[in-house]
Amino acid sequence: MTGKYLFTQHLYGQVEYRHDESGKGDAFPKDSPGKVNGATGPNPITKFTDGQDIVGFDVTYTFN
Repeated sequence: MTGKYLFTQHLYGQVEYRHDESGKGDAFPKDSPGKVNGATGPNPITKFTDGQDIVGFDVTYTFN
C-alpha cells in the first residue's frame, strides 16, 4: 500500500507499507551449503519468521 502527498508543485512525500509472508520453509535453495559466513564465524541458515512488516518513506524535490 502506497500513499503520496503533493506538498507543492515540486515537492512531494511518499509513505509505503509492505507485508511479506515467508513461511514456506528455508529461504535458500536446497543445494545451499547450510552455513553463511558472519563476523564471528559460520552461522547456520535458519528459516525466516512467518511474516515481516516494512514501512518506508521518502521526500522528493523535482527540478523543472
